[in-house]
Amino acid sequence: MDGDHQDSDHPQFKQARHRQGVSTAAVQLSAEYLRLFATEAIHRAAEVAERERINNGPVDRLAPPGLLETKHLEKVLAGLLLDFS
Repeated sequence: MDGDHQDSDHPQFKQARHRQGVSTAAVQLSAEYLRLFATEAIHRAAEVAERERINNGPVDRLAPPGLLETKHLEKVLAGLLLDFS
């Protein structure tokens, strides 16, 4: 490396060491954001599952209507991430 310069000597890092943590408001906001994200993911996956159940004919119509599988979440994941970015 060039000289004795270290990234931890940068003023931003020194300032960050003095902070005590994340504010309560930031934690609450993050928790609400994650709750909304998970709720939206479940709703979208449920719509996909219901459409599949209807389109697959009488055999799947006997399946429980609320049955979600990972494949349903996988189908909505890309759009969900784009919507929440």
